[in-house]
Amino acid sequence: MTNRGYAVLQVNYRGSTGFGLKFFNAGNNEYGRGMQQDLYDAVQWAIDQKIVDPKRIASMGGSGGGFATLCALEMRPNLFACGVDVVGPSDQAANFRPFPVAGLS
Repeated sequence: MTNRGYAVLQVNYRGSTGFGLKFFNAGNNEYGRGMQQDLYDAVQWAIDQKIVDPKRIASMGGSGGGFATLCALEMRPNLFACGVDVVGPSDQAANFRPFPVAGLS
């Protein structure tokens, strides 16, 4: 996308891999919460640095990033002009329903 003139910001939100176990575990129970705030903070940083036009910001992600995109469009509609969700779950209850819970049957 950068070779087409777009500024690209890839956020290493809490819970991302490659930064150690403590950073990874900081994402526990933060899906759609603290992880989401990390995305908003990164976007605000890009705005403050004058890297982006605040009226032309898009979010794009796949899987968990797609979920973050859907959350961003719902939770901060004034911050994002559009979003692209690539196979992100739109219904978390339906997403986790097939998985068994230990001790319950």
